[in-house]
Amino acid sequence: MQQGMQQGEAAIFSRLMKSKFGGISASMEAKISTADCDTLLLWSDRILTASTAEEVCH
Repeated sequence: MQQGMQQGEAAIFSRLMKSKFGGISASMEAKISTADCDTLLLWSDRILTASTAEEVCH
């Protein structure tokens, strides 16, 4: 169950990143897909004010 939630959150977050930044690198996509739910939540807050994808996921 938890893995399914993580995959769903990662998919939504990846879509938000692509929408805001016009695409993301394969390494960033891999980082997102392996992040846990708490990390994805933290990054979701950062995406609102970040200027770059790297700034979100540092």
